[in-house]
Parts: sequence; structure tokens; C-alpha cells
Amino acid sequence: NRILRAWLAFRSGGGAESNRPGELTVHGVRFRFLDPELLYLPFAAIGKTYEPAVTLHLQSVIRPGLTFVDIGAEYGFYTAYVGSLEEGCSIYSFEPSPKCFTTLRENAKLSGDRAKLYRVALSDSRGVIPFFGRSMKTDGGGEGESVDAIPFDELSERDGFRADVVKIDVHGSEGKVLAGMK
Repeated sequence: NRILRAWLAFRSGGGAESNRPGELTVHGVRFRFLDPELLYLPFAAIGKTYEPAVTLHLQSVIRPGLTFVDIGAEYGFYTAYVGSLEEGCSIYSFEPSPKCFTTLRENAKLSGDRAKLYRVALSDSRGVIPFFGRSMKTDGGGEGESVDAIPFDELSERDGFRADVVKIDVHGSEGKVLAGMK
């Protein structure tokens, strides 16, 4: 991991502890991407694609005029990929984690700053929910933070958009998200 981190830092033009973006090529689509925890760039370093079936499917369905919704965007891999794939597509990205949201914002800028970003959790009701690491938790155990939650239907009506293509990765809370997407 240390050697890979140093190689990626060298490749992106920074020092061993650099937090500069690297470059990804996914099914012929090239984009710059900031990956502070090396969750995505190592795949590129060994000539692989992160989640190749999902990215290939997105490439086949994304078209101009569609609205792509990235729920649980984390650092914005899919936001950046779709943003680089099709300029005529609207993108809405949701990530409640402050740490991840900061990187998501940077990655959205790197891919053209076209995505509308929301630092909220999507759920089945409006309120404030406990959030631990990358997940909504209802058991109250562990340390975490409180984040704002809103149903997708309420937010999309308020902001005037519909979802055509949706990616959801919310670590076990998909049912709550879907219940808010009638």
C-alpha cells in the first residue's frame, strides 16, 4: 500500500503524502479524480475499472437530457464519471458526510462543476438522524454526528427535478431511501 501510494502520488505530480487528483480512464472516458483514501485509483494503477458492470451500464443508458441521481455519492466517483461521460445530462448528488462532501465538491469541480450537490441524507421522512462513518444508524450505538434527512420526493418537488437514472449506495439504508422515492 505504501509503494502504491507513493507511485500514485508521483504519477499525479505530488509528494508521497500528496492529496492531488489522479486520472482515471473508465471504458474510454478519462477524468481527473481526487481519491484521498485510495478507494478508486488503485484499480486504474493495475489497469482495472472500479465496478465495471455498473460503469458500463451507465455508459449505455446515460443520454443528453436525462437526470442522473447519485445517492450516497461518497467522493463522487459516479458523479465525476457521468459528468465526464455526457455533458448534456443533469446530475444531482447526495452525501451527508462532511468529510466525503468536501472531496465530492472538489471532484465535481474537476469534472466541470455541473452537478448539483446536497449535503443531506435521503430517507423516508424529514428530520435529523444519527450518522456514523458512512451509515445511518438507528441503534444509537457508537459515536457519530447528526445529519439532516429529507425524502427524495419532497426535495425533488421543491427543487423541480425528476430522476431518470438512480445509483444508490447507502450502506444498508436503501429501504428508507426508496420509501422516500414513491
